[in-house]
Amino acid sequence: MTTLNSKTAAPRSVSGWRSAQSKRAIITVLGWSVALVIFFPIFWMILTGFKTESAAIADPTLIFSPTLESYQAVQARSGYTRFALNSVVVAFGSTFFALLIAIPSAYAMAFCPPSAPKALCCGCSPPKCCHR
Repeated sequence: MTTLNSKTAAPRSVSGWRSAQSKRAIITVLGWSVALVIFFPIFWMILTGFKTESAAIADPTLIFSPTLESYQAVQARSGYTRFALNSVVVAFGSTFFALLIAIPSAYAMAFCPPSAPKALCCGCSPPKCCHR
């Protein structure tokens, strides 16, 4: 009886290694390309925020002198900080209340066995609860 030791196993052929490496490189380049295509509109909006109003509607260019004029105008006109603070309070509040309900529910689902018979198990429950 012979056993195959991992140290004595034949190494991969050079062509197999190169094809795996080239496939990984193609997937990496494709992934970065998709990420850049998705991120470009966000990048362009951020850049446009630092342009003057006339430069923002002019021909698109990456060379301009950045300014905070637009942000100062928004602050002066609308009291933006009050609205931003309101959004932050609502976001943290809704997250807090969701966790207030979710944490005890998750604990109950994880550590307390269901007392209802299998027939009363609802369809949205994890399938594990119906097969105990």
